[in-house]
Amino acid sequence: MTKWYAFAGAVLGVVSWATVAIASDQAAADAAAAAPAATQEEAVAADAAAPAADAAVAEEGAVPAADAAVAEEGAAPMEEAAVEPAAPAVEEHAAPAATVNNPAEGWNTLWHHVLIDLYVIGGIFALITIAFMVTYTRKRDDQEGDLPPMNLVLSLTWALIPAFIFMADDFYLAANGWKLWIDQRNVPEGALEIKGLAYMYEWEFEFENGAVLSGNESRENPILLPVGAPIVIRSHSDDVVHSLMFPDFRIKEDVMPGRTTFIWFMDSAPGDHLFTCTEYCGVGHSNMWGRVKTVPATEFEAWIAEKA
Repeated sequence: MTKWYAFAGAVLGVVSWATVAIASDQAAADAAAAAPAATQEEAVAADAAAPAADAAVAEEGAVPAADAAVAEEGAAPMEEAAVEPAAPAVEEHAAPAATVNNPAEGWNTLWHHVLIDLYVIGGIFALITIAFMVTYTRKRDDQEGDLPPMNLVLSLTWALIPAFIFMADDFYLAANGWKLWIDQRNVPEGALEIKGLAYMYEWEFEFENGAVLSGNESRENPILLPVGAPIVIRSHSDDVVHSLMFPDFRIKEDVMPGRTTFIWFMDSAPGDHLFTCTEYCGVGHSNMWGRVKTVPATEFEAWIAEKA
């Protein structure tokens, strides 16, 4: 009996390890596909190599052909030189969606997988139950079963094989859920920073340019946010425990006195979204809600500049 338990434990361990490894490999592949073509290290190396190349040219006294031609024909006035316009400030908050793993989309996909598993597993058990009821129901009142007694091999087969199948699936879902949680707790670089303040019974949001917007007033005039850019809200409470939730982005976080907590999210398409307090905080708890609207980055920058 002991050796069978040891064998079952070893098989379960192998299945669990393989499931987690597959999920991890998939996560690594997704991250590699989303990574930009040129890494930061390559850019730093290129910048470091540029001065050395310039020094070598200076030592050899080499003059580019274009510069020689300009020297012969006369230098053009500086004001006529083509100057590349500076990128607008909006680009800072317009990170390409391909470089950011959006947890909200991952949670939606994972939940659909869970539902499929529930339907498939539930359907399998329902069919097995119906088959057993039809096959092994007594046909006569005096009928008695004549099946052979269950031996050790059959017992372990019926117990362990279904367990391995279902547990492997559970470990796969758990590994994907853990990856999404890690993504949710790592704020992407260049995210739009917003300070959140909660008190009975209101939300306030302060943007990087000093604009402070009311959550209650956003019911009539939604707070605008840039679409396609990660947004992080770092919040604390002035009184009791609240909880900030954006249902459409599948994210919520408690907001409490003496501690700063954060959530981040990103919308992949323009749209209207609700936010609310999901922690009962007093008689006005149901009034702590508002609206945000995700718009193109240029529209957001123009709007937030007016609010400063």
